[in-house]
Amino acid sequence: MITYKLGTEVDKKDIHKAFHMGFIDYIMKVDIPEQVFFKRFFGPEGNAFDLSVVAYDGNEPVGLLLGGIKPFDGGALTMRCGGLCVVPEFRGKGISQTLMNMHREMAVSRGCKQIMLEVIGGNDRAIQFYKKIGYHVIYQLDYYSIQGKELKAGKLTNALVVDIELDQMESVKEWISDTHVNWQNDFEYISGLDGIVKYGIFENEKLISFLIADRKGKVYLLWTQQDMRFKGYASYLLNHFQKTLEIEKIMMSFPNSATLTGFAKKVGFVKDELYQYEMYGCLLFHKRLK
Repeated sequence: MITYKLGTEVDKKDIHKAFHMGFIDYIMKVDIPEQVFFKRFFGPEGNAFDLSVVAYDGNEPVGLLLGGIKPFDGGALTMRCGGLCVVPEFRGKGISQTLMNMHREMAVSRGCKQIMLEVIGGNDRAIQFYKKIGYHVIYQLDYYSIQGKELKAGKLTNALVVDIELDQMESVKEWISDTHVNWQNDFEYISGLDGIVKYGIFENEKLISFLIADRKGKVYLLWTQQDMRFKGYASYLLNHFQKTLEIEKIMMSFPNSATLTGFAKKVGFVKDELYQYEMYGCLLFHKRLK
């Protein structure tokens, strides 16, 4: 008999074990040490123990759903599925369906307006399952990369780039409030990360362009105020980032956008094979799925 327990009711080791065994045959290799797993998935990823569920066969963890809530995508209170997996030999028994039913009901009980998740493109079985239970593909999240030294130089020659703090960027949130930024690139996610660098360009004491990235080369946000675009600020910041930290490879990801795609290609980025779909479900007409 399969039983289900909240993450607050179980030994944390069972959460990590269920995750590791459930993703053992995943399309990408998943092998995350326990300490790193909890720091990441219950840190910046935003999952909470009381919103996560472990499925058991007896005393053995055989399935897992990770869940987290925050205002997202314009401020709508959103429940995100941060991970769903079932140990291979227990698939096809309705465990995923039950976990997702519990996930949806927790979202409704907490007043969420929408539910969402990300799924890797090409994982057709998972995509069809999510569609079956009411999710729809809304955005495609593309990944781009470039070898640092191949980055094309910006037009600017004398801009002053300075280190900035997140609290200096409060006004910036208003710039992007009507623009979709994916869950793993937004300010709340970034604020939970270690080793982040933040560079900005000011004009008349006003921040007009900024870059937030980690020291390994992953760019989370690269933004220029709308009336200051197409003047070379973004590419100048990328070059400053690469040269200052001697970055060998720069990576960035963003939801489908003609403007960002054009910029990435212009400065030399190449689209990676990996891509994800952001899928959403509406809770306005909640109905338990059977």
